[in-house]
Amino acid sequence: YGYCQSCNRCYFKSTDGHVWTFSMKRLNLRVLELASQSGGVLIIDATKRKMLPDSFSRTIPIWCCVWNRVVTKYRSLMQITEPKFWDIALYSPAQPPEDIEERLNEFVTQIIESGMISDPQWLLRTLKLPLRPYFCSNPNIKIESDRRYACIICVNASKRKSQGYEPGAADDHELWGRGLTPQLFWDNILQTNDIQKAIDTILSTATQKNFEDNDITYSQNYYAPLGESGIAVGSRRAGRPPECWANFDAIINVSTLEYPTELPSSSKKKYLFLPVKEGKKDRTELERWLPLACFFAIMQVTSGKSLLIHCAQGLDRSVAVAMAFVALFCSSDSNALQRHTWCNSLNYKRMYELISPLEVFESLDPRSGLPCFLCDHLQGRSGRDFLFTWILEHSPFFLQNISKLSLKIVLHRIQRYHEKASPSRSTIQKLHRFFFSNLMSGDEQKNNHERQEEEDRE
Repeated sequence: YGYCQSCNRCYFKSTDGHVWTFSMKRLNLRVLELASQSGGVLIIDATKRKMLPDSFSRTIPIWCCVWNRVVTKYRSLMQITEPKFWDIALYSPAQPPEDIEERLNEFVTQIIESGMISDPQWLLRTLKLPLRPYFCSNPNIKIESDRRYACIICVNASKRKSQGYEPGAADDHELWGRGLTPQLFWDNILQTNDIQKAIDTILSTATQKNFEDNDITYSQNYYAPLGESGIAVGSRRAGRPPECWANFDAIINVSTLEYPTELPSSSKKKYLFLPVKEGKKDRTELERWLPLACFFAIMQVTSGKSLLIHCAQGLDRSVAVAMAFVALFCSSDSNALQRHTWCNSLNYKRMYELISPLEVFESLDPRSGLPCFLCDHLQGRSGRDFLFTWILEHSPFFLQNISKLSLKIVLHRIQRYHEKASPSRSTIQKLHRFFFSNLMSGDEQKNNHERQEEEDRE
């Protein structure tokens, strides 16, 4: 909660450090980029009982060491000469296990063999200096960093007391903050003796003003364009009319609420509403609507239109749709998220023929511009099958390239542009079912949806 004009987020878990492991889910490539560009970064955390949280004393040192060794390995594979100085040692204030060298080399092998880094040349260009962690738990101690390194300075925000430590702002903020974000705090800073009442007032005002459900995210950047894919991911605020139409030609709203007026008078703007609850609150609706979302999205961007995919916070549901889009239509050979060239050959007419060659498409949905018949059929298992068949005609082997690991890589590639992307485990499982399992039929989806509504009413 310290004031910063330009702050970024990272995700290092103490639990990874507890067992001295490297997380393939939390690559934190953005931290690597920032540290290399600026010569170093400050990472702030807090702990109640230790001089340093385990995320600092173990997780981050392993992370630095592994990436330094990955770069060395890539140089060797590409027969690139190693610079005169490149440090691959582990710098940790904690005592590592005896087999730490073996573990570190295993982590390097996992990264190389998994293909997590789709463009190794990008990594070599980015990380020009080796990473090294430095630790600060006392504000009176001056840190002597070394310019030969990209420094990761780990700052403990807790205040020293005679007995142990006092938790700082980063510690258990989910409990005491009750949804108060750093930006909301600094925008409403005041002196008060009744802090709980002040928080209530700030959150109530922010909620009424901007957001749905529990979405109280307050940011100057409401959306993030995803490389050269043609799509952007954002929060509900990014899709608020009429401002949104100055930035986008088409919008997919993957949430439960809509603004009163979504479309401008211009018929060239398109809007698709997919009612999906967040996380575990949704059971099957995300899977049900994914075929239609992907079809609508690729038709918009290949016609030269800019597309926003948004949910409440821009973290979960919209990211899932973006992941499906990138997995289906973007090349894995580049971090820029370039679409496959064959995407330009996809067209409405062929999809019509696959669904029903004899159907007359007269009725159009006024907001999305799609035939109502097509909207009805691009849902659930049958809709997914139509979508996959449509794509297979242009890319016969695309399904062979999609796996749980490749989806994990897709998420990391999206996080390079939208670092806050963090779909829940439940949402990731729905993506897995969409790609790898038989979804429910249209009737089954409908019956299950009716049962869910009945249970919600009860």
